[in-house]
Amino acid sequence: MSDIPEDILEGILRHLSSDFPSLKACSLSHSSFLPPTRRLLLSNVKLRHCRQNSHTDICLEFRETLLASKYMQSFIRTLILHHWDLIEDIKYQCIFPTLLELIPDLRRVHISLGTNKATILGANFFPLPHSISSVRHLILDDIVFETHAQMLSLFASFSDLEVISASRIRFDDPGATDHIPVPSYHCTPSTLELNMGGAALECLFNSPQSTISIANLRILSVLLFERNIFAIASVLSLSSSSLEHLTLIPAEIGAHSARNRVDLREQSCLRRISTSLVFDSQAWTPKNLPKPFPWAHRFFKTLPASIEDVFIEVGLSPYDAILLPQKQKEWQRLDHILASHPGDFTIRLGISLDYHFCDPDEDDPCYREWPTCSDMEEYFRNFLLVDGMPEMNKLGRLNCEITRSGLVFSAYMNDSRW
Repeated sequence: MSDIPEDILEGILRHLSSDFPSLKACSLSHSSFLPPTRRLLLSNVKLRHCRQNSHTDICLEFRETLLASKYMQSFIRTLILHHWDLIEDIKYQCIFPTLLELIPDLRRVHISLGTNKATILGANFFPLPHSISSVRHLILDDIVFETHAQMLSLFASFSDLEVISASRIRFDDPGATDHIPVPSYHCTPSTLELNMGGAALECLFNSPQSTISIANLRILSVLLFERNIFAIASVLSLSSSSLEHLTLIPAEIGAHSARNRVDLREQSCLRRISTSLVFDSQAWTPKNLPKPFPWAHRFFKTLPASIEDVFIEVGLSPYDAILLPQKQKEWQRLDHILASHPGDFTIRLGISLDYHFCDPDEDDPCYREWPTCSDMEEYFRNFLLVDGMPEMNKLGRLNCEITRSGLVFSAYMNDSRW
């Protein structure tokens, strides 16, 4: 095996993480097939299952491969499970926990079930093997739990989590959690990235049966909805003595008003905030003005004295080039609130312009006056610096930049490595 040409070996290794037949063939070969410096290329393994492609669950196939290859077990650091369509067979229930038991140095687990029920995760508390306690980052995306108890049982298996990323978590029937024993230990993650409803958040962080403590939380990134505002406020209250970085992204128009119910004055360690102002004016024309936008004035009035940096993504459409002067007083009111704050923090405005949200029409005055995206971006930048926020600009604490990618609550949910 050591005589395989370098280019051929590299070609095989590039496919290992997503091509199961190649992975299986390599794992069953002698360990000399992979030189020591190459073995970390097997650290990321992705398991994808579609019913039309297989009548056997991919987890079962992979488990058999691991059992036949002890050295392969020690290579894996990240395991991604993506199930498009689950096989409804009792022998596949709870298969995933038994798979994790075979990977002693696993660091990151990413589970996406495509809205399928979480039968492969089991219904009861998992045992606590060394492999699961080694995991530091758990990513859950698009999962339907049968009950709150099933979700709690999953988290109970990961005793040393440092980062939790969870998005689009739903329940068939939340049910009661009283029958679950109160755990004797808690993991203390330092980072949470959450897109979850209020009931799930309350269960996860306020339930006596939860194994997660946020007493040492330093980074919190959340999508804000009207339905989860009180749960988010509760998480902030529980982490008031440790939280350092908050990303708060309103995910719907109603959430912009809900953000004003968030009070940050008790956040004694908070140094950095990222949030957004999106005016949703792409659905309007200059002749059909939108209703008054729910600004975040009250939210920014509660900034703690510890704050050092505030990033505000400003989502704009071409129509805002005409509407912006009508919002000048509101911008200046926000400017005065920030300039009057006793803290010495910097405001960074990130202009995110959706210039091509529709086909430019030569009759639209916004496209006639600003014929290119760069022209319009420069207009917005100059307006905000000179007319919108002159006080902060005069203080030298205002930066205005063009952003090409929107503010996201997690970099892992749409990971390109999938």
